[in-house]
Amino acid sequence: MPRIKDTDYLQISARIRVMEVRLLNKERRERMIEARSVNDALRVLYECGYMEPTDGDYEKMLAEEQISVFNDLYSASPTPELVDFFRIKYDYHNLKTLVKGKALGANVGHMLSYVGRVSAKSVADAFELNDLRVLPKDMAYAAEQAREILASTGDPQLCDMALDKACYVQMGKTADLSGSSFLQGYFRAMTDSANLRTIVRIRRMNKGPELMGSALMEGGNIGFDSLISKALAGESMAEVFSGSIFEQAASVSDDDMTAFERECGNALMGYLKSAGYVPFGDAVVVAYLAAKEAELTAVRTIIAGKAAGIPGDEIRERLRDSYV
Repeated sequence: MPRIKDTDYLQISARIRVMEVRLLNKERRERMIEARSVNDALRVLYECGYMEPTDGDYEKMLAEEQISVFNDLYSASPTPELVDFFRIKYDYHNLKTLVKGKALGANVGHMLSYVGRVSAKSVADAFELNDLRVLPKDMAYAAEQAREILASTGDPQLCDMALDKACYVQMGKTADLSGSSFLQGYFRAMTDSANLRTIVRIRRMNKGPELMGSALMEGGNIGFDSLISKALAGESMAEVFSGSIFEQAASVSDDDMTAFERECGNALMGYLKSAGYVPFGDAVVVAYLAAKEAELTAVRTIIAGKAAGIPGDEIRERLRDSYV
């Protein structure tokens, strides 16, 4: 396969720079927060190119927006693995849902995501027919392992952790396959973020060392063996992550989980914003995909908050920095 050069991204980079103008910036987010109703807030999204929701189903609208972005950039990108990287987590969300749903005998079709690499119907059919061989090898193996863990322990948390680890392994492989150093760096940062959040949560729950060892993942910038030993020894995460992009997040008090989660998200966004200084290349594609994902998360936070009658200041506290 010929090596992909930055200049191969000239056309798609130019398109993305135009698309970035329609991202939900701080001013548009503020207008959504200050809107009188959910419907008024949704009108701001129409300015960003979103379709109007059918029957008021804004979740379906957001899913369709994400599918549209994935399909568009998948066909336009010289390296489709850049898009696949962002779809993998939805495949594994579906595995989590179906493994536990099957064990409980519950109908979980309405909980499936339709933006993964593999169609939700194909994954659901594989479980219905009890034939996981039709799935990609990484998913089939992970699903079988998760089913065995759930059957032997009855603990859905251990099942989820096994699938989370498998998901990150596949994401790491896809980042490597893409040849994008920017995506590889983003994956390492994501892994550090996931590990830091895991350590903080496990400590808050006063869980034992076995759970810590099972939950932490390899592949981050912070050495795995060193991270585990320091986490188990109860060392300060502010010291462990000192000098990293997560130094601020690790310094936030464990009592303020909203601020902690926000700072973790802000650190990742800070990494992505460095792509704004690159005129063209794979980094432009990766940053846009991540920015769009962050936008959809912000929209859900705002809409859910307004629907629940949460004051604007509380909604703002839950939002991460925007890309634009």
